[in-house]
Amino acid sequence: MGDRKRLLTRQPEILAVDDTPESLRLLTRILSECGYRVRPASSGRLALRSVEAKPPDLIMLDVKLPDMDGFEVCRCLKSSTVSRPIPVIFISALGETANKVKGFAVGAVDYVTKPFEAEEVVARVRTQLRLRELTEHLEQKVEERTAELTSANKHLEEEMAERLRAEQYLRRSEAKFRCLVETSQDLIWSVDSEGLFTYLNDTATRRIYGYAASEMLGRPFTDFMLPEQAAKDLRVFEDIKNGKASLEYETVHCRKDGTQIDMRFCAVVLRDEQGSVLGTTGTASDITGRKVAEQERSAHMKFLERMDRINRTIQEASDVESMLAEVLDVILDELGCDRVSLMYPGDPESRTWSIPMERTKPAYPGALASGELPMDEDVATSVRLLLEADGPLTFGPGGNHPMPLDVSQQFGFKSFMAMALYPKIGKPWVFGVHQCSHDRVWTPEEVTLFREIGRRLSDGLTSQLAHHDLQESQRRLAEAQRIAHIGHWDRDLIGGRATLSDEACRIFAVPITESSMELSEWQDKWLSLIHVEDRKAAAAAFDSALSGEDSFDIEYRLVRPDRVLVHLHSRGVVTKDELGQVTRIFGTVLDVTASKLAEEALRLANDQLNEDKQLLRDKNIALRELMTQAREQKDDLGRQMAVNVERVLLPMLDRMELQCSPQGKEYAGSLRENLVEIASPFYSRLASLYASLTPRETEICDLVRRGMSSKAIASALSVSVNTVFNQRRRIRQKLKIADKETNLVTFLRTLDDV
Repeated sequence: MGDRKRLLTRQPEILAVDDTPESLRLLTRILSECGYRVRPASSGRLALRSVEAKPPDLIMLDVKLPDMDGFEVCRCLKSSTVSRPIPVIFISALGETANKVKGFAVGAVDYVTKPFEAEEVVARVRTQLRLRELTEHLEQKVEERTAELTSANKHLEEEMAERLRAEQYLRRSEAKFRCLVETSQDLIWSVDSEGLFTYLNDTATRRIYGYAASEMLGRPFTDFMLPEQAAKDLRVFEDIKNGKASLEYETVHCRKDGTQIDMRFCAVVLRDEQGSVLGTTGTASDITGRKVAEQERSAHMKFLERMDRINRTIQEASDVESMLAEVLDVILDELGCDRVSLMYPGDPESRTWSIPMERTKPAYPGALASGELPMDEDVATSVRLLLEADGPLTFGPGGNHPMPLDVSQQFGFKSFMAMALYPKIGKPWVFGVHQCSHDRVWTPEEVTLFREIGRRLSDGLTSQLAHHDLQESQRRLAEAQRIAHIGHWDRDLIGGRATLSDEACRIFAVPITESSMELSEWQDKWLSLIHVEDRKAAAAAFDSALSGEDSFDIEYRLVRPDRVLVHLHSRGVVTKDELGQVTRIFGTVLDVTASKLAEEALRLANDQLNEDKQLLRDKNIALRELMTQAREQKDDLGRQMAVNVERVLLPMLDRMELQCSPQGKEYAGSLRENLVEIASPFYSRLASLYASLTPRETEICDLVRRGMSSKAIASALSVSVNTVFNQRRRIRQKLKIADKETNLVTFLRTLDDV
């Protein structure tokens, strides 16, 4: 096959071997003028080396050579698998019949005699090249179809060689050739000048057409094809008759059962001795399987191109919205539909749904502008079907399900294809396409493409939503760091770079444009910003981390370029490789200036509070002493008053009663009671008042003294809250607590102290 392609695509190359320079030059000139490339060789060994280096298409070999004769050279050529197929034409002198016979015996295919006749030389060379081309063509066809034909090709080559050796083998060779043709899996055919079949090999005819060869013989070849195809093939047939020597073309024929078959024909014109066209002959192959494979491959390539377009669109998108918009634009174009949209959420239990992204043809606006729509039963049923399915569902003519009536009328679509998407973030989505202009039956190829686009779109949604969430998290982190005045930093010892977050740049008063710099540059800048009193400790802490410590934790003061002093707290984690070498230190920096100022203010406030507490404690001691003295003076005065009343006033009142009228006696009795009460000790009065309480009132006083609320007391005594309120009111009356602002709990606890 490779040699034949070389013959068809370039000038044939001929190796001319002759030890006579004049003959060699003459032969070279004759062949070169006919368009052949000629490689001259003056000896047999030189010819063999030339063939080994680069096999020619034909060899013209002189019988008589100085180092080894032409027969020996020919035997060497035929013993090699590389050079065996190359035809050899011997060059001999007139009358050397024995040499010619011997040449055929060792493998020569023809001979020319000296002196050279140019036309004869060219004719024999052309014939042998053509024979080689046809031989290789037949070998290729036989090899492609069946292993049987390999053996038959070998027989054919032998028969062709024998036919060239002697005319007496022609009949036998023809019989073998006919056997080969009849058993060929390719169609071998002939038609006359009117286009009527004159020969068909029966085996291939039955296999390809379903006819016996006898059923097709004598009939026009146009009977076995559709009329429109017949007109095209007739034009090809006329081209061959009008001068084209050979032609290869593809066409469509019909089998006996009416099915169509793709055929590839190779045709050559047949002429008589006068050059008149007798007809055409050639071979034909059933290429239906190859055509189907090509169509499938073409469809698959188109599918891959479409998916590549979708993939590139998803990969190049910068955010969720642009990704969805661009992908839907591509889908609208690729599927040729009227509307493509994404619905969210794909949850039949949701109260509402919306169309976050949609692309439509201008004549068919959709639901994008409708906002939130109610999840009615029609929509919910369709969503449930999609969630239960393992891929796309089609609705409408020829689809899996009937059209959802209300929604289709609301948005004006006649065919619908959709599938559920399951991004790894959030609820499912529904991906759908509408055909609004006409009823559409979705093809299996379109459903497959839609399914793969949906899966890729689901992956794209996952990536973009995750990226969106990551960006939002980073934004929130940056905002949280800004609010909390905490930033992060990274020292990459392998890459030799130091990186600061935006908030870290603000804390260190470093421009954000300088957030990444050489590690040594940042180390020098960092130390230069630290307060001179803290610089040594900070450098030591960093050196400890470099030497293998697992963490980095230090507080230090930093002087910004504007001379503002800030307090910073920095923590870091050390990363090591498998050898224990430090590769990275990552950490945070917190501006604790406000905390430090608050701590100092709190310390000062605590000092002042301690001073005030000590002063108040001293005043309380003095006041307690004064109250003790006043209580003692009051007690002395009470005792003195009681003595005076008892020893002076009461005896005087007794003498006055003896001299008074009854009315005066009544007044004197009242005066006596008051004097006795005044003379009685204060503590005795309180004791008598407390003793006047009932047992339940005493129990309530004990509970009040413990700090229990009225509700708790009611629960403990299993009475109502109103009952407790009334009893507390009677207790205040019996204890003579007149001031409403006096707290009963405090009064009772004070009474215990007294």
